[in-house]
Amino acid sequence: NLRAGRPLERRELFGWYLYDWGNSAYYQAAIVVFIPLLVNSLASDFAWSRVDGERPLHCEDEALLPGQECYQCVEGRGNRLFPGEREMPRVTLPGGVEPLSLTFLVVSLSVLGQALTFVSFGPLGDVGEYRRKALMAFSYLGSVSTMLFLVCPASASLYWLGAVLVVVSNIALGASIVFYNSYLPLLVDATDEVQATARKLKGAEGGREEAEAALEAARTRYENEYSQKGIAYGYTGGSSALLVCIALAFALADAMASQWLLGLCIFFSGAWWFVFSTWSFRYFHDRIVPDSGAAVPTAWGLVSFGWRQTFDTVAHARQHRQIFLFLVLYFFFSDGYSTIASVAAVFAQQEMCFSLTEVSILSLVTPVCAAVAGFGFMGLQRRFGWEPKRLLIAHLLVMALLPLWGVVGFFSDSIGIRQKAELWVLAVVYGAQLGSTQAIARSLFSEMVPVGHEARYFSLYEVTDKGSSWLGPLVASALAQAYGTIRPSLIYLLCVMIVPALLLFVVDVDKARQESGRLAYHATGLSTALEPPRGQGGASEEEEGSRDDLLQAAAAAEKASGAV
Repeated sequence: NLRAGRPLERRELFGWYLYDWGNSAYYQAAIVVFIPLLVNSLASDFAWSRVDGERPLHCEDEALLPGQECYQCVEGRGNRLFPGEREMPRVTLPGGVEPLSLTFLVVSLSVLGQALTFVSFGPLGDVGEYRRKALMAFSYLGSVSTMLFLVCPASASLYWLGAVLVVVSNIALGASIVFYNSYLPLLVDATDEVQATARKLKGAEGGREEAEAALEAARTRYENEYSQKGIAYGYTGGSSALLVCIALAFALADAMASQWLLGLCIFFSGAWWFVFSTWSFRYFHDRIVPDSGAAVPTAWGLVSFGWRQTFDTVAHARQHRQIFLFLVLYFFFSDGYSTIASVAAVFAQQEMCFSLTEVSILSLVTPVCAAVAGFGFMGLQRRFGWEPKRLLIAHLLVMALLPLWGVVGFFSDSIGIRQKAELWVLAVVYGAQLGSTQAIARSLFSEMVPVGHEARYFSLYEVTDKGSSWLGPLVASALAQAYGTIRPSLIYLLCVMIVPALLLFVVDVDKARQESGRLAYHATGLSTALEPPRGQGGASEEEEGSRDDLLQAAAAAEKASGAV
């Protein structure tokens, strides 16, 4: 078995970065921009096909007759009927669901499905060789299902297929990220400087406090560096894919219908994910923890094992008060910034009258700013020694200004995201905060994770993220169904950004590091294995033995299932 303490090779770290480069094409191009626009367009066309009478023509349509009723997008107000600038009639799909509501509803269902998938399969990253195998399996499932969007524009009646593919591809992406993120603490611990510092700590007879401080400083530095570089690689890769899609939109705008163009861009995003993830897998090591000898579950045993281990992880986390509090706050603020990304493209097109090309460029601004600012904040943090937690709070409060400015639009027709220029400025501000926010949150969490529980805790981290990220799109879906507009959801976003940011002041990161038991574990021998000694990490010997118990219980469940 490969040991997690195996020295880190430069190409393995490159492969870890490269996977983020590949899968970010889905997150930044497909699910954020093109998929919502395509599903909304197909659903809208199908809804209008169920209405008696013809759909109003666009006011610039050459077939429009003098005095005939038509529609046109009014900046800051969306599509309006003329003459008289009246509201558009509201059309529905089977079941009474509005097209705009369906778009956010399927996104909500997909991230809820992610949470359930994480619970079932995420903890297996700590068992046997599942970490690398599951990363590959979910990656290929997600990329192939993304490429299948190319068939949806064949008929508006296939809007349901688009909805199904949203759920499948988004679940697969999120599940793959669980196993991808669980590599971070292992790569840090395998770094030469961290291992050398750990060996000094192990052999130190005097001055242990200085040695412990040096080890913690080394781990923190590399956690921040790897996490922020990974995020920056991801945004750069996603931006590159989005840039290619923008070029396709320019080149084929006159030769291809908009829905087919959207389908082509989604297909390209899936192909980008497929190719670069395949390349990255050449460099990944299994990094298997020592085999405990417990039976590895399969079939039903896998599912029951995942659920039992997740509940065990929650119980384990509750005994580590600081990391548990951080997860609760992360539950809300991650939903806030992810919902902003989820609704931005549709909001820009529906209410701000952005064309497909403008929406694509707007969506490119955010990851470009995130990549540049991510490297910038990393350098500034090193230079001035900024505390990561305080920097995270500052980022969240700045991002809260976005929905706050949108709320101004309730009281004004001229400002408060009522003009295109405002949205361009807000996209820059949002992007400049997002990359560093995600990197610092992941890095802080990595520092708090108890040793030997990396995959299951990062599974819980993603469950916490996706366990809330369905909430924002669901709120947007309900408000769109009730009011026919997305703007009221800005009030919700304002609350879930400001309140958690202020409560983060209560989280004691230094105490969380002690609770994780990572320093005590390093002192016993990093280079031999990453399986924590019994009784360390702030948990009892019985709790640390839960891994073997769960494996045995899972095997027993599997045996019982076979008997039935």
